[in-house]
Amino acid sequence: MIIKDLREQKSAKFGDLKVGDTFTFNDYIYIKIDNCQSAPNAYNITIRDIITFTAQTEVKYVPSELILHLPDWEEE
Repeated sequence: MIIKDLREQKSAKFGDLKVGDTFTFNDYIYIKIDNCQSAPNAYNITIRDIITFTAQTEVKYVPSELILHLPDWEEE
C-alpha cells in the first residue's frame, strides 16, 4: 500500500464526511467506515484500530484516493 499525504486538509465535522472519506485527528490518519454513532465508525490507518467518533467531532478532511493492487505490483 502506498499512502500519499497531500496535506490539503480542511476542517470538517465528522458527521459531514461520507463513508470512505479520509481525515486526520490527533496526528492519526482515518477512513470513515460507517455513519452510525453508537458503534465503531472509523478505521485508524496509522495504528490499525477501529474507533467511534461523534457527528460533532472536528476533524481535518484530507482528499485522498485508495488504490488496491496485487502483491506483485511494483511502483514505477
